[in-house]
Amino acid sequence: EKIAKTGKDEDAVKKFQESLNNFEIAYALQPDSAFVKDNIVALNGRINTILVKPTIDKGVELEKNGDFAGAINEYTNGLSKVTKGSGAYEVIIYNISLANLKWGEKMRETNSEDPAYKDKYTAALPYLEELTSSKDKDNKLNAYELLIQVYANLGMNDKAQDAIKMRDQLKNENK
Repeated sequence: EKIAKTGKDEDAVKKFQESLNNFEIAYALQPDSAFVKDNIVALNGRINTILVKPTIDKGVELEKNGDFAGAINEYTNGLSKVTKGSGAYEVIIYNISLANLKWGEKMRETNSEDPAYKDKYTAALPYLEELTSSKDKDNKLNAYELLIQVYANLGMNDKAQDAIKMRDQLKNENK
């Protein structure tokens, strides 16, 4: 099944790539066309998602087995395959953050006296802060949900309070 799926993914990427080439020609002819620009963005997103899905799947599997370092390494490798700011990019940085938080939590459970777990929260911080400027409201909301936990564990209580306010504001907007 894996072989068939890989072939299917390769075919899809090839077809998306052909479409992308055609839209890039159209863009050269009509650089002001929003329709053409939107399709180029959408096609790049689809290609990114297909190429990065195996990386995410492998990272999730490693995480389930408690190999947080391996999962983070897998996700980080995936970053090189996607366009910064794309949907696939945001999924990967969210997964990096989550894996760091789970790892930090496990470290704290194992030895609550050792402050080393805070390093994992600190590692998640830049990715979560970057996600707060996502165009996707759900990604933004998820980022603030995790930031509350990160800030609180790092003793940044003012920032935790601000993150709670932002999260609540986003929840109210989504009603």
